[in-house]
Amino acid sequence: MRELRDAILTLVDPLSTAYLMDMEVVSVDENTRTAQCMSINTDAEITITVRLMPTVDDGIFVVPTVGSTVTVSTDTNCEPIVVGFTETDKIVLRGGEFDGLVKVAELTTKLNNAENKINAIINAYNAHTHILTLTMGTGTAAPTVTQVTGTLTPTQQADIENPLITHG
Repeated sequence: MRELRDAILTLVDPLSTAYLMDMEVVSVDENTRTAQCMSINTDAEITITVRLMPTVDDGIFVVPTVGSTVTVSTDTNCEPIVVGFTETDKIVLRGGEFDGLVKVAELTTKLNNAENKINAIINAYNAHTHILTLTMGTGTAAPTVTQVTGTLTPTQQADIENPLITHG
């Protein structure tokens, strides 16, 4: 364990002190993943550019709401970066190619409605009989020759939900 500590200390100035500041978001540039933030706990109004993520990539990108408060961390070894948010406009995970997160309760309701409708169609099809009309005499009713077996099981929210990531 001491070897790991020593390796980290060779990369980082052991005398470096991190500072945390609460700041107000003045503007956001999503392309550069930065925000202009103004000091709120000091007598002097200072506006600085802060990073919203460590590098411009497709990791976790949180866009703070303009006018909200963020906590900014800085030290002599790195540029200022936002480490805490009070309000966000959006959160993009891994580039956002899969669009927004699913509203699980609403999806479950829609799936159950579709499953109930399909089950009703299956039941109506299986119960349907054909009345034979003959040119001479009467015929007998012919049931559906090939019946559909089984029905759809209603979807449960737990079937489609990952409770470790929530939103709303």
